[in-house]
Amino acid sequence: MDEISFVTATVARLDCEIERLNDHRASLLRRLNHIQPTTRTLPPETLALIFHHALHARQTTPLLLGAVCSHWHAVAWSTPLLWTTIDPLPIRRNAQPSDAALLRLYFRNARALPVSLHIKLDRLSSSPSAASEDILRAVFSENSVSIGALVCTSKSSLRQRWAMLAPKLARSPFPNLKRLEINLRGAPLSRFDTPMFTYAPRLSTVLFSGYHLPHDHFCDQITVLDLSSLPVSQCLESLVRCPNLVDFRCTSPRPSHKPVDSVMSKHRPPYTFPHLQKFEWIGSLSDWDIFLYTYINLPHLQHLILGHSHPLSRPLDPTLPPSTPNIQTTDPGLWKSFFKRMKSLHTLELTVFHSAEEWLEVFDILSSTLSTVTFTAYRDADEIVHLLRALTLSYPTTTTPNKKNYLPNVKSLSATLDLHPDKSNFVLDMLCSRRIRPIMVHNDVTLDSASDVSSTSTSSNDYLVHTSVDVEYWSTHTRLQEATIKCWPFGFDFGEREREVARLLKEGGLLLDVFGQARRVDWL
Repeated sequence: MDEISFVTATVARLDCEIERLNDHRASLLRRLNHIQPTTRTLPPETLALIFHHALHARQTTPLLLGAVCSHWHAVAWSTPLLWTTIDPLPIRRNAQPSDAALLRLYFRNARALPVSLHIKLDRLSSSPSAASEDILRAVFSENSVSIGALVCTSKSSLRQRWAMLAPKLARSPFPNLKRLEINLRGAPLSRFDTPMFTYAPRLSTVLFSGYHLPHDHFCDQITVLDLSSLPVSQCLESLVRCPNLVDFRCTSPRPSHKPVDSVMSKHRPPYTFPHLQKFEWIGSLSDWDIFLYTYINLPHLQHLILGHSHPLSRPLDPTLPPSTPNIQTTDPGLWKSFFKRMKSLHTLELTVFHSAEEWLEVFDILSSTLSTVTFTAYRDADEIVHLLRALTLSYPTTTTPNKKNYLPNVKSLSATLDLHPDKSNFVLDMLCSRRIRPIMVHNDVTLDSASDVSSTSTSSNDYLVHTSVDVEYWSTHTRLQEATIKCWPFGFDFGEREREVARLLKEGGLLLDVFGQARRVDWL
């Protein structure tokens, strides 16, 4: 026992000595950095720019930079820009009084610059405490006028935490707040309906996920609205109340207990959004989809995203609003009229349709303006082959019958296809028709009918000299500039000839990426 006690005491003494030596070593290194810093020759302005880059690239803090040496400390403490991002709040798992002092230091060193703030509510005490109250007081009661962007997130139940925060959001002024994000997975059990952000004259970007704050008093000033995991009625109510939107996004809307008629009377004209340029709707609830395609008018839309589980080509959900008994979400006239009201759409992303004819009808309606197209087609390989054949451009030659060309002006194409590997040549033919000259017969040698391209003797940037080719067509239509093709889940089965053609396309200037089985192919 005496030996055990001796060894234990010796180990403890050595640990203390090692800790003391490490502290002494760190102190000497700091002194060395102070005496001969390699950055001493840099102007403070240059060093401040390096610090600003390091904050974002390495996710460090001005506190750590300032601890290196006195020179860095002086530069960091005199550069307000370094203190304008608090992401997240430096609160430990259990809030401590020193956390509030640290927050006050950030606001003080930021001077008058707006501060971007991220509060993780999970880190506040689950019940009212002096430390948590002091943190919220330091942020909202003392420095709300300095907040330029505010993010509040939580991954757990937060009834007590929200009860502490909500009154401060209601009472505090936010004259410089431009961006607000509320992302609460564990939504409060009791709703706080008192208007919040009553004085936020510059607030224009709002993101709500899982919880929806009252915002009627600043609807007119919102230009960017992003909603996620909210009842669909709240999503569309918010949409129609924000007339000046430029960007709207709704993902994963939940079913609502409200009927469509509570938001929209069937006798009123459609809502028109003259400023809306980007619209994203990912989700599907049949009666609300009817509302969307019937009553939302987007005349100047430039970027449209419709995704996942829209029922345009699927059986109708069993419940329909009584006011629209004859309308079904599978009615082609419903979505055709929606697309026809768009006059300047240049970017389209779709994962909605499952019939090749439906895809082609959409492309036909929008083909005059579209330059960027992203689509996901799956479920039926024959339909996909039909779609690829239709998207393969044909040219007015004497041996080729007239054929409608879809999307002739597209410069960027991204497609995710549920396609068997032995059908890969249809993808390649489609790409070649949009990039390389049409090849029929060259030097009395007929090319393989499975592909319209030559793998050896042709340049990817020239067209075949053929007397019956309409050269004016090529001068008035742009060629494909970039393409991303994903084959899921099987991957591609390109032979050596197809690979050679794909490399020819890439060498000729096409920005081409090919993915198979969730990874980029290694031969391109």
